[in-house]
Amino acid sequence: TFGRSNSAYRDATAFGSYNDVGGQYSQAFGEVTTWMGLALAVGTSNTGTATNSIIVGNFITNTIDDSLQIGPNDTAKITVLTGGNVGIGTINPQSQLQINSITNPSQILLTS
Repeated sequence: TFGRSNSAYRDATAFGSYNDVGGQYSQAFGEVTTWMGLALAVGTSNTGTATNSIIVGNFITNTIDDSLQIGPNDTAKITVLTGGNVGIGTINPQSQLQINSITNPSQILLTS
């Protein structure tokens, strides 16, 4: 562990302050991150219980195995699942690209 008041399970790494890394081989970078799976968390106040997953952002909880979640605050805004499905505005995309919560569809530009 590097920083202040970090705790890390065997072969886990914590950088920053007040991180609690409970998963073997997991890594936490930032502040007040709790992690229990074989994974990586970057940011502030992230919580993860999923295996083989990544969180980038702040105040995100990741419970989906084999996923990447990105978000600036309180919820993941982009999720990538192991099968290749990508979700914007959803943490459980059901197709290759799923976009939720569109208030103005003209703001989306699709090109080929």
